[in-house]
Amino acid sequence: MSLPILLAACGGHGGGASCGFASVAGANLLLGAFGEPNQTLSAPPRRLPSTLPVRLVAGSLYTGDVAPGDSTVTVTLRDALPPKVLPGSGVLVQEPTGRIRGVVIYEAPPVAGAPRIGTLVSGAASVPLVGIQVDLARFEDARCPTFPDSAAP
Repeated sequence: MSLPILLAACGGHGGGASCGFASVAGANLLLGAFGEPNQTLSAPPRRLPSTLPVRLVAGSLYTGDVAPGDSTVTVTLRDALPPKVLPGSGVLVQEPTGRIRGVVIYEAPPVAGAPRIGTLVSGAASVPLVGIQVDLARFEDARCPTFPDSAAP
């Protein structure tokens, strides 16, 4: 990732350059957690709020409307992503306590082998949604949380 992209990403959390770098590193580490036993969700959580915070990696926070189905879930962004952003996948993050934290948008395909639990929709784009159950604090800087309490469902 180039320096201008990282510097632009730093504006997404309001914590300066350290938050930009921490959010990129944390997002990459979060994907690594799919390799840990008993972390990957094989189905969407049973109880989902009607809206969720949705964070573009190292970028802005959005709101997603949640539409659960029989065995999948669809999260639809209310606002458009920046024109040059092409989403590739979304990761629904659930804490071990069962609390749903939100969805992280990646510009890359989903983690290989992760079961698809739904779809993330942004405008005309419809991409796979996978899920993970982790303590999000392991992957973020407390000064610039991925999903601030003010965005909690």
